[in-house]
Amino acid sequence: MKMDTYTKTVLTVIAICLSILTFKDINLFPKAHAHNSPQKTENSNYGCSN
Repeated sequence: MKMDTYTKTVLTVIAICLSILTFKDINLFPKAHAHNSPQKTENSNYGCSN
């Protein structure tokens, strides 16, 4: 019986690892990319002491 439990545990770990390797390359949700330079807005006084 111990060998059966060991075998099931090892096969379960292998299945989980294979699933992770498979699903990490699938983009279920699109990645968000930040804009490199800040956008300049007109009439913006943020950070000014005036």
